[in-house]
Amino acid sequence: MTGRLSRPGPGAGRSGGRRSARLLILPALVVAVVAAWTPAGRLELRRSFTRLPAEYAELYFTGVPAIRPDGAGSAVVVAVTLLEHGAADRDRQVRFTLAGPSGAVLNTSTAALRVRPEVPAAVTQRLPIPGSAPNGSYLVRVALIGQPQTLHYRIDRKENTP
Repeated sequence: MTGRLSRPGPGAGRSGGRRSARLLILPALVVAVVAAWTPAGRLELRRSFTRLPAEYAELYFTGVPAIRPDGAGSAVVVAVTLLEHGAADRDRQVRFTLAGPSGAVLNTSTAALRVRPEVPAAVTQRLPIPGSAPNGSYLVRVALIGQPQTLHYRIDRKENTP
């Protein structure tokens, strides 16, 4: 008997490792795809791929500004929400301005908001239209005082008459 040792061929003993790695990739891929379809997963993906400042504020209309009856006259009702990200609790000021069809400022109002991080703070403001409101376009401007965020909305009186 000759004692000859045979060496395993190339790749011997490794195929089991490759097969198990392939079996692990498929479930990981399925979990990643499912996570991307959940709200929490999308939020985390957005955070990881979007370069945002550490602290920022979102100011947006909660509803569509509209002209509504207000006693004997009319008023523009404006609802906005402020959402702070990455900041400590703080007081904010939101300025509402209403300009008439001629472009002249008809009404201005300021509302205070106490905001907490990641908690929406909402405010609804009524801006009375002085006198009888003529037909035409009214411009609503909303500004977060001390910040660059502003919102603008044009209301056509003919389309919004209740």
